[in-house]
Amino acid sequence: MKRTLYRSQPSSSRRQQGLSLVELMVALTIGLVLTTGLVTMITNSNQGYRELSNASRQLENGRYAVQLLKESIQHAGFYGEYGDADTLTVPASLPSPCLTAVADIDDTLPLHIQGYNAPATAASVSCLDNANHVAGTDILVVRRTTTSTTALGSLAEGKVYMQPRATSFVLDVADNGPDNPTTFNLTKRDGVTTADIRDFRVEIYYVSPCNVHTGDTCTDSSDDGNPIPTLKRLLLSTVGGATTMVTEPLVEGIENFQVEYGIDRSGNGIPNESAGGASDEYVVAPATVADWMNVVSARLYLLARNTEISPAYKNKKTYNLGLAGSIAAPGDAYKRHLFSSTVRLVNPAGRRES
Repeated sequence: MKRTLYRSQPSSSRRQQGLSLVELMVALTIGLVLTTGLVTMITNSNQGYRELSNASRQLENGRYAVQLLKESIQHAGFYGEYGDADTLTVPASLPSPCLTAVADIDDTLPLHIQGYNAPATAASVSCLDNANHVAGTDILVVRRTTTSTTALGSLAEGKVYMQPRATSFVLDVADNGPDNPTTFNLTKRDGVTTADIRDFRVEIYYVSPCNVHTGDTCTDSSDDGNPIPTLKRLLLSTVGGATTMVTEPLVEGIENFQVEYGIDRSGNGIPNESAGGASDEYVVAPATVADWMNVVSARLYLLARNTEISPAYKNKKTYNLGLAGSIAAPGDAYKRHLFSSTVRLVNPAGRRES
């Protein structure tokens, strides 16, 4: 019997050639869904990272601003080895913090600290333009010398220096060349070694509507069209050999600054008496020039905000700034955080301790 053989077709000929339209559309749909989910996840992750970064920067800036102010205030009235600051003659009126002449600065030494309570304008501080100050925020002035010393041959021309001893001092500008051999001529107890010379500082702290401004003042075009409120200070310094006040931006995002002052009338270094005899009372501003001499403590309130907005966020919080009262956020998209601290003026308070 004859057997008939059938050759089977190659398996490759039975394979499907390509995709049908329906299968292609299903694959595309699944791909779009996966891509959309991936994009959403990445977007949410980026937004979360940005919010976390903004919050971290805000906290870091606020803490740094408080620490910077605390260090300055703690050194208020530090005049090196000179220990008779409390016996200096009190000025008849609150002096301008912008004075650069040595004789005028000498008259301000009894006032280690002074301030301006929430001024509507900066008229009392002639070296500060109104447009560069946020109305209603405090202005704080600190006078002191540096804790470091400067060698006689390294003085900067035009800068104000103090050469203190226990009961006397020399306050002058380095204007006779770098050595000033005839001006800073005090010696230590051995009668030979030159007494230490310290940089004299006048620091004026305030809140400005912007960080970097075009021209001399802040405008709506500052900070690339998005003005960022910034803690700044004016510092007694020298430019081109001339004594002047120099502006230093310090911390971005600080939009409010309030100070309370603790007055000591009993002479024990503790803010334990007010004009009415109340205990442990702080005031927004001492009533007299003599009371400014009696300031031994300060309470700080700083309101910091993010430098960037948070989408879909609306700030309706209220912040308590101590005696300055509570303020409400304007309902914008900026997150804020309030910082506060109490600082002891170590030098004026220490000299009063029994």
